[in-house]
Amino acid sequence: MAKKLIFICGPNGVGKSTTGRELIRYIDHSAFVDSDLCALRNPFLDTEGIDIGKQFMQFMLTKYLESSLYESIVWAYGFHAHRKANFTEIMKELRSLNIKFDFIPIILTCDLGENIKRMKCDNRDEARIERAIKNTRMIYDNYPFASINTTNMTLKETAYEIKKIVEDVQNIFDEKII
Repeated sequence: MAKKLIFICGPNGVGKSTTGRELIRYIDHSAFVDSDLCALRNPFLDTEGIDIGKQFMQFMLTKYLESSLYESIVWAYGFHAHRKANFTEIMKELRSLNIKFDFIPIILTCDLGENIKRMKCDNRDEARIERAIKNTRMIYDNYPFASINTTNMTLKETAYEIKKIVEDVQNIFDEKII
């Protein structure tokens, strides 16, 4: 049986990390790789730090995929700014490992008002919220991935929706899509 790489993506502030932490409570033998934790640094947008964060994610994903203990790896990540290129490089490296895994991408969305509310609860300043709305909300419109509108859902409900998708879907990775 192939391992599962559950890729949770979506706009800034939608709840990818929060959902990923919740999801592993309901999936046995699972691990969570949070891109936010790989990117905590000051200065934030320095080239060296971005590369280190990418290396951390790749290392963590590789080790969890290689481990005999974990069957499902949940990865929360967004495609904004430099992240799309990093994602492509990380996926290329993971595919070169000769470890069979199903890649299951899931987009989380919510309505604009809810997105702003969540970012404010996360203590993001107005400039960052404005940037997120302008630069990340529309990125995911053209991806043919499963999508969940989490506007009126609890964390537990969102986690269960993802779990159902994971249970119902086999490998839907297509390198031409990404």
